[in-house]
Amino acid sequence: MKRRNSKVYRWWLFLAALTLVVMGLPLWLSPAAASNTITILEEHFDAPQVPAGWSVNNLLAGIGWRFDDPGSRGNNTGGNGGFAIADSDHAGFVQMDTSLETPSMDLSSYAQVSLEFKTYYYPYMNDYVTVDVSNDNGITWTELWKQTSTAFEGTVNLNLTAQAAGKANIKIRFHYGNAYYAYYWKIDAVKVSGETAPVPTPIPPTPTPSAPVAPSALAQ
Repeated sequence: MKRRNSKVYRWWLFLAALTLVVMGLPLWLSPAAASNTITILEEHFDAPQVPAGWSVNNLLAGIGWRFDDPGSRGNNTGGNGGFAIADSDHAGFVQMDTSLETPSMDLSSYAQVSLEFKTYYYPYMNDYVTVDVSNDNGITWTELWKQTSTAFEGTVNLNLTAQAAGKANIKIRFHYGNAYYAYYWKIDAVKVSGETAPVPTPIPPTPTPSAPVAPSALAQ
């Protein structure tokens, strides 16, 4: 009886292991593509009137958001140039309750949504400011951010994904309320950004390679 040649035996073991590895590889790989961040809305209030598509709603006619800096306050929001201001101090002894609303936005194709704006809030007594979001074109509102008795200056970043992503008829409002001869609230550089869902990039399947053929010249 012939003794098994150890070289041949080891070669066949190698071929068997290689075949198992090759056959076990995935045939369809789909690495996620990079998501795409898009600026949906951006406003710097450089013109002295309500921007196109925006709206101002006041408790008292003409007593609310303005874009011409009626009290000559200057832009200390961190932005440059023009800005929006609800100036209760300039309005005097009247009740100011005013909302500045963005245009309606269709965000149904976005997986993530964020809001950024620069602001300076100078409170007095019982006035307050809020940022709210609506998904029914302004019929109902959900409060996202609020300041009351503490002055605030800087950039605000808010995640609106839960309230706005994948939905149409979205509006955002900047509400200054209960201000009776108080001070003022300024905003500038409003930016709404959306991130689309990553789309996998398919890779065609790689043909399964044939198992290597054992060399015929090995000694028996």
